[in-house]
Amino acid sequence: MACKRSHVESVKHSKKNKHCELDECISSALSKIKNAAQKKDTKEDVSRVPGLLQEQAAEINMTTELQPQKSTSVEQLTQNASLNQPKVSHYYVESLLTSCNFRQKKRYSVDLEEIRRRCARPECMSLNGLVSYLRKGKSQKSELKDKLQAQGIVPCESTSVSSLCSKLTEGEVEDLVTDLGRLSRRYIKPNYKPHQLTNSDLEDSILKSKQLRKSVSDASLELQKCMVDFDLVTHGMGSKMISLSTKMICHFLKEREMFLSAEHANDK
Repeated sequence: MACKRSHVESVKHSKKNKHCELDECISSALSKIKNAAQKKDTKEDVSRVPGLLQEQAAEINMTTELQPQKSTSVEQLTQNASLNQPKVSHYYVESLLTSCNFRQKKRYSVDLEEIRRRCARPECMSLNGLVSYLRKGKSQKSELKDKLQAQGIVPCESTSVSSLCSKLTEGEVEDLVTDLGRLSRRYIKPNYKPHQLTNSDLEDSILKSKQLRKSVSDASLELQKCMVDFDLVTHGMGSKMISLSTKMICHFLKEREMFLSAEHANDK
């Protein structure tokens, strides 16, 4: 009996030892798993540090790069606006001068150089003047201003010179003067009458007529040199009308010379 009891007790003791070893193994395993998990999180946190530093450095760089651009932001916006604004080389304008035989108004092309002449001295045309000159509506004033500024044209604050010529384009003026010249040649007809003059008087009259014609031509050329501003404020009408008048007078004198020369030849 004693042997049997001691055997039972030894079996219980061995089982208890096995349970203790099992508990120790489980505790050790759990500790390792915990440490491993902590190490993994730490590594992940450490691995994130370079990325976070890079993101922060990028933000700092962006802030640093944006700061010097503040001083040129207005200039940059102006340049961008000029680049984005469509380039216009000319405008088509309906004529103010119409004929009863024309069913449709004639259209004229106004280029940028003509607009620059309107905005320059002595006319100094304003934006409102250009709106009227180019036959634009008031609602198009801002759009026209942006397009002209994109081309380097800045209208004046107020128009210095205003007249009946102010709304006539240079093309209209040229056609008007050309039409007047055509009408003058057709309907101005000198009525020469025979003169009861001696041959010497006829020769003297012819000579004086030639001298007068030359004087008129020379005076016209000298006058053209002094009427640059007058030509600008009249959009070209001033010089063209002076030239037309000179041609009319010279044509009359030349026709008179031919008549007197024919009369002088008949007297011989």
